[in-house]
Amino acid sequence: MKQTASSRNLLTLGLASAAVMALAFGGGTSARAQIQPPIQTPKPLPDVTLNPVPPTPTPAPTRAPRGRRGSSTPSPSQTPGPTPTPTSPAFASLDGTWEVQVQYPDHTTYSYFDLHQTADALAGNWRYEAKVYPLDGTYDGRLIRMVVKMGGGNVTLAGYVENASDMVGLADFGGGKSIAFTAEHRAAPNRNLLKRGIEPSAAPRKRS
Repeated sequence: MKQTASSRNLLTLGLASAAVMALAFGGGTSARAQIQPPIQTPKPLPDVTLNPVPPTPTPAPTRAPRGRRGSSTPSPSQTPGPTPTPTSPAFASLDGTWEVQVQYPDHTTYSYFDLHQTADALAGNWRYEAKVYPLDGTYDGRLIRMVVKMGGGNVTLAGYVENASDMVGLADFGGGKSIAFTAEHRAAPNRNLLKRGIEPSAAPRKRS
C-alpha cells in the first residue's frame, strides 16, 4: 500500500504535535524553573528633610526707651525711696541763744539760755519768767549738765545734745520735782542790722 504525499504531511504534523505535548508535560518543570519572577525594586522611603518644620521664633527682649540725653527710663515697678528729712542747721559749738520749753503737766513755759562754751566748760545765764539767773556747767560732746543759781536754791538741768542744735533733758527744781525740757539752738541775729535799728524780720530780701 503506497502512502500519498498528503498522508505523509499529516503524519509529520502529528509527530510534531506529540513532541510538543511531551515537552509541555514532561519537561515543564525544568522550563518553569528557568522562568524567574521579575525583581521588585523597593520603593524609597519618604525624605523627612524635604519639608522640615520651621522653628518657633524667640521674641527678642525689648529695651526701655531712652530719654533725650540717652538715660534709660526707670521701670514702673521700681518705687522711689523716702526723701531724707532735712536736719537742723549745724553749729560748731553751743555758743549762742537757745529757746527752752519747760513742759509742765498742764502747760509749757518758754525761756532762753545764753551760753558760752570754752572747751568742755559752759557759762551764761537763763532768762526764765522775766528774770535772769546765772549758770555754769559742763559738756562732753553729748551729755550736758548745768546748774542755775536762783534765789530760793539751785536748779540742775541735765540731758544730752544732738549736733549742737537740739537739747533734751530734765530740770530738777529740788524737793523731788523734775520737769522735762527741750531746747533749740537759734542762730545769732545780724549785728549790723541791729546797729542800724532794723529788725531782722523787716530786712529787705535779695531778689533772685
